[in-house]
This record gives sequence, C-alpha cells and structure tokens, in this order.
Amino acid sequence: MYKSAKNATRRSKEIGFCKVVGAGSPQLAMQLLVESLMTLTFSLILSIGLLQVLLPFYINITGKSGRFSLLDTHIWQILLSALTFCFVMSEIYPAFLISGFNPLKP
Repeated sequence: MYKSAKNATRRSKEIGFCKVVGAGSPQLAMQLLVESLMTLTFSLILSIGLLQVLLPFYINITGKSGRFSLLDTHIWQILLSALTFCFVMSEIYPAFLISGFNPLKP
C-alpha cells in the first residue's frame, strides 16, 4: 500500500476515534488547520535557512549577483503571501472534508 494511503487510513481512524470520544467538527477542523499551518511554517523557516546557506554557492557557480535580506519588508510580504496562499490552497478544503467524516457510516 502507498504511504499516502496508509497515512490517510491512519488519519481517518484518528478522526473517527476523536469523534466517537466527543470531539466536534469545528474542534477537529481547527486541530487540522493548526497542524498544517505549523508544518508550512516549519517548511518556510527551513527553506529560508537553506536559501541563506546556498545562495553564496549559487552566486559563485552562476556568476550572477543576488541579495536576500530578511530585513527587507518586501521579502516578508512575499513570504507571508506565499505561506497564506499555500495554506489556503492545500489545507482548508481537506480540513473541513475530513472533519465532516462520519465514523459510524461504512
């Protein structure tokens, strides 16, 4: 079985258990949204770190000039916009779909 199928099965069992115990759909949706936002934020921080480390090598290899400063407000606008876009596109629909899952229906 594919890894994503195993994860989906495990996640649906977890959601079903939480619903049986008494968690409501809003609580489950909020949990899923917070988890995904934390994952996306960690990924963004990791990518910024990798960019800081690898940018000098890229400039050296290609001979192009480049600058990346976290003190630039324009960079922060781009990063937060990208984070928001990725969050909305990848997590809003699945969170509400999974939280609406009824564990008693086959």
